[in-house]
Amino acid sequence: MRGQKVGNRVSRKGKTSAGAGAVQAGTSAVSVTPKSLSGTKNAVGLQPLSLPSCCGCGSLIAPEIRAVQCDRCQKEDRWKCIECLGLSNEAYDNLIECKEVFWFCHDCGCKGQATDDKEKDDKLSTVIQMMSEVMNKLMEVELELKQKVEDNVVKELQSRVEILEGKIREGSSLATQDRNDGVGLNGGERENIRSSEEEEIRKRKNNVVMYRVPELDSDDVLERRCGDEAYVHELCSEILKVDLDSGDISKTYRLGKKEEGKCRPLLVRFNSDEKKGTMMSNLNRMKGQQNEKFKGVSISHDLTVRQRELVRAVRNKALEDLEKEEGSGNFRIIVVGQTTNPRAVKVPLNLPTASS
Repeated sequence: MRGQKVGNRVSRKGKTSAGAGAVQAGTSAVSVTPKSLSGTKNAVGLQPLSLPSCCGCGSLIAPEIRAVQCDRCQKEDRWKCIECLGLSNEAYDNLIECKEVFWFCHDCGCKGQATDDKEKDDKLSTVIQMMSEVMNKLMEVELELKQKVEDNVVKELQSRVEILEGKIREGSSLATQDRNDGVGLNGGERENIRSSEEEEIRKRKNNVVMYRVPELDSDDVLERRCGDEAYVHELCSEILKVDLDSGDISKTYRLGKKEEGKCRPLLVRFNSDEKKGTMMSNLNRMKGQQNEKFKGVSISHDLTVRQRELVRAVRNKALEDLEKEEGSGNFRIIVVGQTTNPRAVKVPLNLPTASS
C-alpha cells in the first residue's frame, strides 16, 4: 500500500526521506514545509510547495499525517487520511508495509471493477463453453454405450426365442414324421417308432459333428482322443469365442473306421445344451477366419437317420425349385431348423451362413 509513516514519507519499495522537509510517494517526490512556514521562504530562499489534501475531508496531508495515495493513478490529489478510511494507527502501520495490499481512489476503483468484471465474464464464458463441450462428449459416449448394451440384449433375447421356438417346433416336426412314416402301421407300432425317435434325439441333443478335423497319426486311442479335445478347446477359444472348462466336454470319438489318409468326422458331446447352443450361434465366425489350422472345418448337429432324410428331402425340393428360377446360379440353398422343423432358405453366394 502506498502511503507514509509519521515523520517519514515512504514509498512502496520501502524508501524514506527523513524529516518534515520532503514527501516521497511512489516514484514522485514533493518538497514541503511545516504549516508554520507555509507562504514564507525557507532558510535557503526556496518557495515552499503546496501540501496534498485528503480527497475525503480536505485536510492537508502533512508529514505527520497517516494517509495513503492511490496505487493506480498515483495522482497528488488522490490521498486519503486514516480517519476517512476508518483505520487505526496500528492497522495503518501494518498495512503500509504490505506489498500485497492496494488502495484505489473512487475513479480508479470503478474502472478496475469494470475491468475485473469483464475478465471474470470472459473466463466464465470460456468455462461454460468448455463444460458444454464436455457434456456433449459425455452424451455421445453414453449413447454409444447404450447402443452396445441394447445390441447385446437383443442378441441374447433372439437366441432365447430361437431356442424356445425350436422346442415348440420339435413336437410339431415329430408329429408330422409320425403321420408320414406311420402309414400302414397300427397304433402300437407308430407309438414305438415315435418313442424310439424321441429317445434318439434326446441322446444326440448335446452333440455336434465336426468335419475335416485333423486326426493324430497314432495307434494310441487315448492319445488321439486327447489331441481331439485339445483341438476343440482351441477352436472354441480362438475362433468361436466359447469359454470351455475341462468338464464341459463329456466325450469325443471318431465316426467310422480308421483308414490311411482319411479324416474321419469327429463327434463331440457336451455336458449341457448351453455350450452347444453358444457354439452353434457363433458358427458365422468360421466364415473368413484366417487361421490355417481351422480352415475347411465345418460343424453340424448330430442328426438321427430320420432327421437327415428329412433335411435331404427339404434341400432337394428347394434345389429343384431354384433351378427353375432365372439367375439361380447366384444363390445357394441352406436348411435351417434341422433339429426341429427343417426349412430351406435361399441366400446369395457371398453371404456367410451357419447351421441352426
